[in-house]
Amino acid sequence: MAITIPVDGYCEASDVQALSSLWSFSATSTPTTTQVETWIKQIKAEIDAMLFRIGYLTPVVITREQLITTGSLVTRTAHQINDTTLELSATTMDGAVLAGDVFLITGDNQYYQAIDSIEIAEGDEQVDVHIWPPLRTAPAAGVAVTYSFLDQPENFLKNLNALGVAARVEDTAIVGSNIESESARTFRAQYQDAWDRMEKGKAVLIGARRVSRGSIGYGRAERMG
Repeated sequence: MAITIPVDGYCEASDVQALSSLWSFSATSTPTTTQVETWIKQIKAEIDAMLFRIGYLTPVVITREQLITTGSLVTRTAHQINDTTLELSATTMDGAVLAGDVFLITGDNQYYQAIDSIEIAEGDEQVDVHIWPPLRTAPAAGVAVTYSFLDQPENFLKNLNALGVAARVEDTAIVGSNIESESARTFRAQYQDAWDRMEKGKAVLIGARRVSRGSIGYGRAERMG
């Protein structure tokens, strides 16, 4: 059995293993790798049902633009301390810079975040990015810049799926005991906290498609009990 993301699950057995570090999964372990992958699918189905209730199309497939370059991404001009625009160039560019993407300038240990989204025409050679915080250094032209696109949705769902499964792993690993393990309680509390933040709008899956209000089965989220 294998997990196909995002069809079968939002995480893999190795992600659960990273949380439940005391246990090692195999064909003969308790639980087995096959059991863990089955739970991943089950918890993922629960997550999808809840996500649909609060307006997300499921399974969640993140479609997003990102900056694609050929050649090194560098500063196009000399900059000054406190500049709030990062002027960049490369041999060619395509895609987009989205608000939340991060830039790191060689020689400067401050991470700078794009505060606006910018579409880039295929073949362009430059882009000006509005950033926060203001520059703390004054890089010359031609200084290398490292770009990192925002991957919040994938990591959020991976962690949520893994937390739900990790709680089951802890319960199964102490089979024969009628006492829930402290680790299982912790994983369940973290799972519930993550879900509560998303349900209340405090955590948003950036780039995930919303369900049309005319879609069959769309409903308003309600807390039961």
